[in-house]
Amino acid sequence: MTKSKPIILLASSTTFLLFVYVLLHHHHSMASYFSRHQSSMTSSEEMSVVDRWKQSNKQLAKRLMNDNGGMMTASMFMIDKILGCLDDALLTMVNDDPTEPHLDYAYIMNDMTVTLNLLSYVDSLMTCGDFNHVSAQPALMSTTINSYIYHGVMTTGSRGPDICLETSMVDIDTLIAAKCGSSQSQRGKSNRNRCFLLKNLKLMRRALLQMHLAHNSVAKVLGICVASSRTSLKKLEELKSAGVVIMREFGRPFDIVKAQLWSWEARLKAAYQLLGLVLFLSNTPLGSIPILDWSPSNFQLDSANNIKIISFGDHLETNEPSCTQDHHCRINTISTGIKCSKTGLCSGYNSMSNLYQVSTSILFDLLQNPTDLKNDSLHLHARLIDGLSASSITVREAHLVAQQLVATTTQNTYNEFNTPKKDDVAQSEVLFDSSYHHQPVVVINDIQDFVAAHGPSNIMEQGVGLGMVQFSKNPNNHDSRLQMFNKIDDKDFPGKHDYYCPNSKAEWGCIKSLQTAEEAAGFCLADIKCKAFVTIPHLRKQGWIIAILKSDSTKPSHHPGINLYVKDRNKTSSYQTSLDSAAVDESCVAGLIEMQHVERRKRELKLMQVCGRVGWNDQQWSDVMSTAHIHDAQAFKPAHGDSPIGGQMSVDLLNPAKIAPLSSIFTAKNGPLEYSASQISVYRLDRLLGIYKILPAVERVLSRVELAEANFPVDIGGNMFDKFKPLKRSDGSLSGVIIPSAEHLVTLEYYIKVPKLDDVTAAVTRFNARQLDDMEYLIVGHLASIPFPVRGHMSWQGRLLFTKTDSAFVTGTNEYLPYFYNCQFPAGPVALLRSALLNSCALLETISGAQSNLELPAAMGKIFTDHLNKLIEIVDLCVAKFGEDQVIINLS
Repeated sequence: MTKSKPIILLASSTTFLLFVYVLLHHHHSMASYFSRHQSSMTSSEEMSVVDRWKQSNKQLAKRLMNDNGGMMTASMFMIDKILGCLDDALLTMVNDDPTEPHLDYAYIMNDMTVTLNLLSYVDSLMTCGDFNHVSAQPALMSTTINSYIYHGVMTTGSRGPDICLETSMVDIDTLIAAKCGSSQSQRGKSNRNRCFLLKNLKLMRRALLQMHLAHNSVAKVLGICVASSRTSLKKLEELKSAGVVIMREFGRPFDIVKAQLWSWEARLKAAYQLLGLVLFLSNTPLGSIPILDWSPSNFQLDSANNIKIISFGDHLETNEPSCTQDHHCRINTISTGIKCSKTGLCSGYNSMSNLYQVSTSILFDLLQNPTDLKNDSLHLHARLIDGLSASSITVREAHLVAQQLVATTTQNTYNEFNTPKKDDVAQSEVLFDSSYHHQPVVVINDIQDFVAAHGPSNIMEQGVGLGMVQFSKNPNNHDSRLQMFNKIDDKDFPGKHDYYCPNSKAEWGCIKSLQTAEEAAGFCLADIKCKAFVTIPHLRKQGWIIAILKSDSTKPSHHPGINLYVKDRNKTSSYQTSLDSAAVDESCVAGLIEMQHVERRKRELKLMQVCGRVGWNDQQWSDVMSTAHIHDAQAFKPAHGDSPIGGQMSVDLLNPAKIAPLSSIFTAKNGPLEYSASQISVYRLDRLLGIYKILPAVERVLSRVELAEANFPVDIGGNMFDKFKPLKRSDGSLSGVIIPSAEHLVTLEYYIKVPKLDDVTAAVTRFNARQLDDMEYLIVGHLASIPFPVRGHMSWQGRLLFTKTDSAFVTGTNEYLPYFYNCQFPAGPVALLRSALLNSCALLETISGAQSNLELPAAMGKIFTDHLNKLIEIVDLCVAKFGEDQVIINLS
């Protein structure tokens, strides 16, 4: 009997097509996989890799023949058959093992290719012929741990025009271990085919499983190309690949920050779609499947603004966790009502785990701040949020409640949101000339750093990141950084000395989009790998540059229009020495603060928007609050507690620059529960850590005249008396604190995206950026012992803030500790606290030494020390249990 011919692709009936295929190809292949000789069959307990594979193929054929209910389609059969060829044990087995039957991998390769061609025909998938019509030089969009993802544009056909192309990133260690590409590798065709399949194993398996689990909220795989023709192989040279290309539908990245600005209807629809996906995963054709990556970056929006998951990952499991007791079924130490069954399994665990993860990563952000809800809708919304927060609602129940909530929503403006206009697209991408890197044009994302919002400025002169802490400043100012380099015109290192750095905008090098060469010099000086950098004129942003940092400075080439800057070793050596000495003389943590100055400036700019002043910094606020004329004091509020001393008033600050009056709050409190001095100390602690969760605060003494002109309370008898009188000096002046008023700009959030645990987690769940941001909020609250908010947390655009800090350092609290048991901590604040403890820095004196006229809470020293030690103890415990790289997370 001969192999099946391509003529079978012309069969009109899918059933007959599959029947012919099974008879002529599948059973014949069972007799043909073994070349030269057959090994005798062993017992099932000692079954070899080959025998197990052979047995699974027989079972697959038997399933098809016994499928009277028609549940197994032709597509499912062929996908399962191809997956059988992509078996780890099968492809990593080397044929020189005398205990295993010898396999002809060339035949397995041909068998898989024929099956794939048949699958493409039956399901009308894209093939290598379609891939050949992708426009030249697809742009690299991103990389994952084992793949490259490109943006392709179809020049012909009905698909597209935009599609995603995914290729495999080869794992060298796996190949060498399997004797592929090493001196010990066999040279025959069979082994070459084995190694080819091994290189593309994970890529193809992901795509096939995604086809198997087709759903409206799963990005659709459009086709698979196993390149073999001369045209396809030539086309593949434009990509980094191992011979296989997966084509899937294109989508815009899902941005959770932008999504929070959608209408309520739009956010609700997206949440409902996600819950539908979780429900589908609870009962797929393969079983209940847990997804490990529910981060927003693993989702995209299609042309109709439907949200879709991009990848299920490499390790799909269908088995529920085993157990012996009910507490083994907790999800991240949280009890969700799942019990350990009599069969020793946590039935329903996978489903609830998916619900828990999608809630903390996306749903809570989408479902906050509903608008125009009637009574029934409010009840449904509260039920959904409460159930998700307490993990007390099942997936099916959550989906049903969301469905009812959607039904009560009368408006639907979803399609109006997050659809980029042409101008928006033009502003969101950066094009630069990279012909020196053998590519005509590379598309990279815009750098959202502080210069985009603030413009060129002297960073250190503005006290970036330091606020009122006043640690040592860089003795060499911003402009002097470029003096550490020798400039060479019309020179470059095309294709040489490139290296990757964090936040680079291209995977092949360290790329920055900046406004000045001085900024590029600052990045290069801060990076020990950087020996030089080149600048290229920006093609889209007038006056901007693209900087490419280089790891070496030898043998530059002539390249007109390119400027090369090479580090001057003598100058940079003295520059670094001055930094080191300044750090030692003035502050033992100034070095770390200097290293974080760019990230700190980003955070500072964001916080200034809460205060209603875009582009300002702490120093500008400090200057205004220290010198502006106080006007229109009103709405006195006494301090809290028994026999409170002092209170606060709303005031306007009239600035000499004649800008609009700045709404602010003046506080003068001295216990027993609230202290103005605490506000200054928390502010300094926040800026020391570089977290920026506290509004600017400045101490100010108001004279008797200033108080009278601003209409502060005075003793005039009757009901009118001066409640600040116990705090006034003999000359009638009053010491207090001024902070910006932000009540009209912030909103309340009723939950934190960080889970609250009873004990240290049994397994680390990687936090997303928003959860890490919340963790910084919790760290400040814990260290300052700010009473844990019980009526909601102040928030601005999803970022939690403390707007009331006068009750800090008064009494100790353990309310924040359960959140630290997640073992996920931001690297910046932890590094600074560790360094301060290691070098015996006087942290307490640093945060409490600014007040000259205000009294601190009596227990502040003990409370701060105790809380700091508790935090570091948990950090150290987590690091010892899971390792530094799993616990300490770098936000930048």
